[in-house]
Amino acid sequence: MQTLFEKIDEKSLVLFLLALTFIVRLLGADSFSLWFDEALNFRIVSNPWNVLWISNYDPTPPLYYSILKVFISPNTSELTIRLPSIIFGTLTVFIFYKICRLFFTKIDSFLATILFSLSVHQVEYSQEARAYATQLFFAITALYYLLTIVLKSPMSKKAYCFYGVFTLCALYTHNISVFYVVSYNMIFFIHLVKDQEYKKVKPWVITNSIVFALWLPWPLVTVLSGEGNTFNWLKHISFGQFILSSAKSIKISADPDSVKAWDIIFIAAMMYGLWHCVRTKQRNLVPVLFSMAFALLLCVWTVGFYKPIFMSRTIVGSTLIAYLLIACFVSSLNNKIKFISFSMLCAFHIIAYMNFYSERYSENEQWKQAVAKLEFIGAENILICTESPSWVLSYYNTPSFNFYSYDKSVNGIYEVEKSLVNKINDSNKKKVNASDKNFLDNAENFFFIDSHCSKDTREQFNSMFELSVVDVESYRRVKIYSAKFI
Repeated sequence: MQTLFEKIDEKSLVLFLLALTFIVRLLGADSFSLWFDEALNFRIVSNPWNVLWISNYDPTPPLYYSILKVFISPNTSELTIRLPSIIFGTLTVFIFYKICRLFFTKIDSFLATILFSLSVHQVEYSQEARAYATQLFFAITALYYLLTIVLKSPMSKKAYCFYGVFTLCALYTHNISVFYVVSYNMIFFIHLVKDQEYKKVKPWVITNSIVFALWLPWPLVTVLSGEGNTFNWLKHISFGQFILSSAKSIKISADPDSVKAWDIIFIAAMMYGLWHCVRTKQRNLVPVLFSMAFALLLCVWTVGFYKPIFMSRTIVGSTLIAYLLIACFVSSLNNKIKFISFSMLCAFHIIAYMNFYSERYSENEQWKQAVAKLEFIGAENILICTESPSWVLSYYNTPSFNFYSYDKSVNGIYEVEKSLVNKINDSNKKKVNASDKNFLDNAENFFFIDSHCSKDTREQFNSMFELSVVDVESYRRVKIYSAKFI
């Protein structure tokens, strides 16, 4: 088998990897509805270009939104809005193979990359219209060029340029890229001291200074505008809980709350790969793994007590570390055991992928169903507990629903703005006057969606409207009522 692989042109292997990866990510990408943040993205990128890059209405940097804007139209499907993530997720697998080739043989790199392409965590994020697959592509490509800088001689100006470009793109795609930059500098200076190639310091400092100067406007805008979100509504977890949650992300299985036999085998293979990596010539990979783990786990946990949103963004980074260890494991085996072990791990991945594919269900599939019901009954005015449901509702509705919510700060219900250009705050909320004749004339067309309601908000709606259940269907905790003013 190894002889066969040696005869196959490497370009053919890469094309096979790309085709397999793209198909795996394409399958089922349109079989589940958008969830809240995906639908929010659709509304954000509908704004003009100057709003995307100048106005800070969202704490996520604007590059992913700009890429997504090219793909969307008023009739964009779920598949189309997820296509950028599918493309960048596919390219990430290619770069993973390139990184493996810096340390391993062609056959070992190919086998490890096949497993990486089947990771349900990588597939899941590659099928989500969010910035994470795009960010990982830019970040892992920057890592590849960093490794060519520290591992190869003579010094390549092109490698420094590409490292700088892709690092800057990663920083402008998602804020978690800051932690990747921490790991990059750790890797560079560890190799600098180990190899004593101090002539690399000057171009490294210049490159990173340029990257920092070009990135600096973004954090300044975020801080000065005051639009940054602390995300303190998320749960702060202990260090032990964080390690446990990170460990769950390196399993084969998609379900974070269960551990199957093949997960234990997979983790054991990783540990053996680490042991093999330390004791062989591949020990150059150890600083890479250590630096990434330190930055993407320990640093994320530490900063997470201020911005806990980062603590749930480690999965894609964890899988990168995990499958580099799997590459170490594969490289440690003789040919016969290598292909038996690969076949077994590949079978586990395929089973996990099939379970993931058959059981995946968007948390907002119920909203798609609810919109179909509201359209059927001719609803025009929708009462909602928070502005968030309007993101999904406005994507799936054919007619133009009018959204209204309650806020005690305006002591009544207000009309929810449909544009994110002028972000709603207490000073510009358009309060609805219940004595207005036009408003009362349309009161019969009001429907209340009971979802994401606090106890106080639900009580306020109950005090203002007579609510009658429209349908006994549950729509997974989404309840629809007709609403009339009392």
